[in-house]
Amino acid sequence: ILVDGKGQNAGPLRAAAPLPESDYANTPEFDFARGAFTGGYEGVEGRAEHTRSVLYIRGKYWIVIDRIETDRPRELSVLWHFEPNCTVAAEKGGRLVARNGDANLQFIPLGPTLPQPEIIAGQEKPVIQGWYSAEYGIKVPNPTAVYTLKNAGSLTLVWLLVPSSGQMPDVKGWYSLSDDGAMNFKIRQGKADPVTAKVYMTGIPQVEGVSSR
Repeated sequence: ILVDGKGQNAGPLRAAAPLPESDYANTPEFDFARGAFTGGYEGVEGRAEHTRSVLYIRGKYWIVIDRIETDRPRELSVLWHFEPNCTVAAEKGGRLVARNGDANLQFIPLGPTLPQPEIIAGQEKPVIQGWYSAEYGIKVPNPTAVYTLKNAGSLTLVWLLVPSSGQMPDVKGWYSLSDDGAMNFKIRQGKADPVTAKVYMTGIPQVEGVSSR
């Protein structure tokens, strides 16, 4: 995520301590990780911090939660980068569908309402964007989806990423907020019973409706 068109400052080169156990989990049903960058953005004044939480419901999909904390209105650019052989299409409601042969990946925004993304590949100006380099000195265009939010304050962006092979499944997701700030998710795939997840501001999520077999 770019803030006012700028990327993050250089972060620490070496961790001073292990991650707290409240920020990650590996279970038979799900994997979870949370990380925050508080080191600021290149040449950007004021406070701008990004926290990302990723919940992988094993064998099904990912829930990605991006929290931006800022002390003033910003222009935020949310970037999703794809492998050069992918074709990427923007659909109604800000959805993205990436395809590579029989492999598909749906990006479903769960909130808030987003503008339609721009798909960029091989751009040189006004900024370099949409390039992939597998080795030094060689680059090829790759599709990059860019969601631009203007005059944005602190906000939370939520994404559902659904992989599939062949026909894409019908997946719907919702969430609500608890009084304690936790996010309560309900994800339904086809006619199957929904998976529910409660993701906290701190600590490990609670997930129900997933078989570990």
